[in-house]
Amino acid sequence: MNAGDMIVMDLAQPVQMHRTRHQMISLFLPRNRVQAVIGDPAGLAGLQLAPNGLAAMLRSHMRATMDQAHRLQPAQRVMAVNMATEMALSILQVEMQGRNDIAQFATGICQAAKLLIDRECNDPNLTPQRVASALGCSRAGLYRAFADQGQSIAEMIWAARVARAKSMLLSSDYLNLRVSEIAFLSGFTDQSTFNRMFKRTYGLPPGEMRQTR
Repeated sequence: MNAGDMIVMDLAQPVQMHRTRHQMISLFLPRNRVQAVIGDPAGLAGLQLAPNGLAAMLRSHMRATMDQAHRLQPAQRVMAVNMATEMALSILQVEMQGRNDIAQFATGICQAAKLLIDRECNDPNLTPQRVASALGCSRAGLYRAFADQGQSIAEMIWAARVARAKSMLLSSDYLNLRVSEIAFLSGFTDQSTFNRMFKRTYGLPPGEMRQTR
């Protein structure tokens, strides 16, 4: 095993691992839940998950959960683990059945989408379709998952861009950049749209927000 690898192990079978020196994060899935999703899990042992798509979002979520665990309340830790479980079950379903039941794993899919959006919102070409493709689901399925959570994926993309712009405006690291440059680096291609959405979100134009630093 190499750093970053994600391997499925079946603890009902003998396991032998050869790995370099690094820490390992494990997520234990109840066997009955795996069986309910994909049937007999015997064929999963030794499966190496892809380094991209939903598996990459699961890896990011698990690392973030470990990093922040000491700051989370017990109920929040349970929520984080439940989200990871849903993402993992969704990945295994795709691996074994070639499909993804969005309704069954809506919470996990939404969390994975949020992680992807936070990471890539500065890309002006990031769209709901691209998010769906990265997670291995249909756009309709992704919209349905967000609707089940009472959210809009398109609004989340714009909100992430505005939040990134605010962070940059208030950071001394970007004092040398004009507001228009910060808008561009946050994923906006139109200054007027950026100004309008920023003021609607925070009640101040971006230039005035910078002065509150």
